[in-house]
Amino acid sequence: MNIEQKNTLFVISLVLAVLMGVAGAAFLLVRDHVTAGVHGDLERASKVFVSAQKNTFDNLLSVARSVRGEPSLIAAALTGDIATVRGMLDDLYPRPGADFIAVYLDTGPGDVAGVGDKPHFTSSQVLGSADLLDLVRGLASGDPVEFGNALLFDSLLQLVAVPIQSPLGGRVGALIVGKRFSEKDLQALRELVYADIAIFSDSVVLASTIPGLKTQLPMINMVKPAQRGAVLDVDGERYSVRVLPVLNHAGSERKAAKVLLAVPHSSYWAPFQVLGGNALYFSALILLLAGLFGITISRRTLTRPIQLLAHATQAIANGDMTQKIKLARRDELGQLMTSFNTMLGTLNASQNELKNSRRRFRDFASSSSDWLWETDRSGHFTFVSTSVSETLDIPAESWLGRTPAEVFPGSSLGELMSLLRSGEDRHDIFKEVEIWVHARNGDQHCLRLNGVPVFSGKSIKGYRGTARDITKVKQDEKRMVVLANQDHLTGLSNRRRFIQDLNHEIRRVERDSQSGVLLLIDIDHLKLINDTAGHAAGDQIIVQIAGLLKRASREQDFLARVSGDEFAVAYPGMDEKLGFEKAAELLERISRLKPRYGGRSLNVSASIGVVTFPAQGKAPVELLAKADAAMSSAKHSGRNCVRAYDESEMMREEMDNQLVWKDRLLEALDRDELVLVFQPIVAIAAGRTSHYEVLVRMREKNGKLVPPGKFIPAAEQFGFIQRVDRHVLTKAIRYLAELPAEFSQTAFSINLSGMSVGSQEMYECIEKEVRESGVDPARITFEITETAACEQLTSAMEFIQKIRQLGCRISLDDFGVGFSSFSYLKHLRADILKIDGSFIRDIHNNNADQLFVKALVDVARGMGMRTIAEFVENEQVYDRVRSLGVDYVQGYYLGKPEQELIPASVEGRRPATISVA
Repeated sequence: MNIEQKNTLFVISLVLAVLMGVAGAAFLLVRDHVTAGVHGDLERASKVFVSAQKNTFDNLLSVARSVRGEPSLIAAALTGDIATVRGMLDDLYPRPGADFIAVYLDTGPGDVAGVGDKPHFTSSQVLGSADLLDLVRGLASGDPVEFGNALLFDSLLQLVAVPIQSPLGGRVGALIVGKRFSEKDLQALRELVYADIAIFSDSVVLASTIPGLKTQLPMINMVKPAQRGAVLDVDGERYSVRVLPVLNHAGSERKAAKVLLAVPHSSYWAPFQVLGGNALYFSALILLLAGLFGITISRRTLTRPIQLLAHATQAIANGDMTQKIKLARRDELGQLMTSFNTMLGTLNASQNELKNSRRRFRDFASSSSDWLWETDRSGHFTFVSTSVSETLDIPAESWLGRTPAEVFPGSSLGELMSLLRSGEDRHDIFKEVEIWVHARNGDQHCLRLNGVPVFSGKSIKGYRGTARDITKVKQDEKRMVVLANQDHLTGLSNRRRFIQDLNHEIRRVERDSQSGVLLLIDIDHLKLINDTAGHAAGDQIIVQIAGLLKRASREQDFLARVSGDEFAVAYPGMDEKLGFEKAAELLERISRLKPRYGGRSLNVSASIGVVTFPAQGKAPVELLAKADAAMSSAKHSGRNCVRAYDESEMMREEMDNQLVWKDRLLEALDRDELVLVFQPIVAIAAGRTSHYEVLVRMREKNGKLVPPGKFIPAAEQFGFIQRVDRHVLTKAIRYLAELPAEFSQTAFSINLSGMSVGSQEMYECIEKEVRESGVDPARITFEITETAACEQLTSAMEFIQKIRQLGCRISLDDFGVGFSSFSYLKHLRADILKIDGSFIRDIHNNNADQLFVKALVDVARGMGMRTIAEFVENEQVYDRVRSLGVDYVQGYYLGKPEQELIPASVEGRRPATISVA
């Protein structure tokens, strides 16, 4: 036997011994490998699960901060009214990434409102659960956020709670955002952790990827959270398991649920079983080939991989990150190469992510309306995003190396500089710090800054944060105050403001044992002047009389325009005799005014009512009513005169007239003698009737119809106007339901009085009639006057929201008078605006009316509302409102109120009618 044979026999014997040893060792190694792999994967799955939950909470926190930053939510929370907050939550929801949103108010009664994709999420049982309340209480210590979980019925919610901060400082409530852990989340998590997973609580399986798990719950409940090596058999499959608790929140001992991570053993043994079977077949071939190829194979299998690794390592050291070893092997060297390739891929991914993060930051910084900044320890800017130049017209690069005080010299920035220069013992996080600065062009800007400290180890390096220009917000707030208290034409106080001031003055003079006089001044025949000379002439008279009254008033007097042609003046420290003399003096000065318009002088006179306070009344509304009675007496006496209020005479005359109409109206209600009439409203685009406004008349015994101006004041005076409203809307809805099929698209517009707006009883009546009649709610529109809605804005908003949720539509009637502010539109959420007829009658001759109507149409269209022009009495008016973009028109030119449904068209066509009677 030669050496080659010996070497061959040695190699064969060595290979045989090695194969046998390898086979035995392989089994032990595989067994240990499987065990280690199972426990390693469980450990990795636990970490990945925890990391995935952290990412979920981070995403929830982003959603919570986004919701909290909504100005509409902050404004609703500041009202302290839970109904307003609930309505705002309905507008904000659904929200991507959130299945549940709740707001807990600190102010008022401290109510709670919530929305979610499950009906029971908004129940009091859920909103008042201990799990959610614990998160809200956790914010009381000043923490910026609380994380937690809650098991609510059959749903596991992952929750984030953040405080809702008031723009003026302090907290107004808490916001909780939750995401329901669904089967979809479970499957996604299973793919992420590479292990089967189940969510359970005691004897209930909430979600699971392991079939038949419920029968093993008693055994699973015995597994302790810290226990390792637990094994579970389910339906013939063996799993290594680990149980993780899902705590209600950090620091809590209560568990909302438990998480079971399970790894099936079969998936680990399967490849080795296949490998073992194949090894038996190939062992013989290996023995035969071992003698011939043993040495060659050993060299190639050892030398080549090492050379490849050495080459790749050198290339990486030279900066080439594209290297990748391609060698299919199943031994340790193959694992080493796989790990090397994985490490290289991870390194490349990290570098790419770093590049993307930098690019993302630059994009955010350049596109955000907020601008980003960073300072060093001394308050000098080290970074400012480029978007600041769009806000303040100051290049970002000019900020670098300068402090805010140096960028904005002359601005009061002491508080901000104190925060930016916090010492080592102070690491303040500041929010909503507002400063006023001067831009280069001299304009003042209000900036709101938020900042957090930046650390290097334990040492503070400076601050970084965001800033926003809120100048327009501040200006809008100021403008809202002015609009709510000032008459737009004269600049005087409006009725609302005057009542407030008069109320305070009544209390003062009563406390000081003094007296005062209230004058109510009505311009005689102003409507006639408007109809003959135009509204511009009437407006000029109003402005000149307002100026006259200003000049004739003392500093301590109160002056207001309380309606279209009425002014009120309160004189503190004046008795009735002096007040009467003052009224006579004003009457004479008004008569001498003689304003000129259109080349001719206009004669102006007025009627004045005088009432004293507190002798004749201590309530502003009562005093105005009595002054109005005195002023009416002056008009009945021939106008251009002054009358003082006389309780016995004026009340008798007024009440006699009102009592007659009260009795007649009550009798008409009892006998169903109120008649509905219908006036067509024409869609300009289609040129035909869109819907009808329902109006009411009273039928007298001789068959004559009495207009509402006769009997409605009595209903309002004696407090049964809501009964009239219920009677009319009930009759109208039932009539609408009984129309034949060809009128299935016909819609009605029904008026509601100011007393009915916000009434729960009225809403219940509407809801009952709509439900029982079966009428499509979209065919019913309720008209509410702008003044009634704005005078009780909060209740009107809630009432309008409930009506719209019912499916009906809302129209703001007489828009343009009263409060006359576009700002109320974003709160009232109407579907239609009906422009007051005072702006329509003479619009073809009045440029001011045209400008106002055009502005209103543009605003309404931008907010998704339609517009109606009423009092369209001729073709010239129709052509003008059509050119201004109005959607619908109504008036005698198109059709008068009739007891029959008479469709109207622009061409005047009148198709066949349907009788109402």
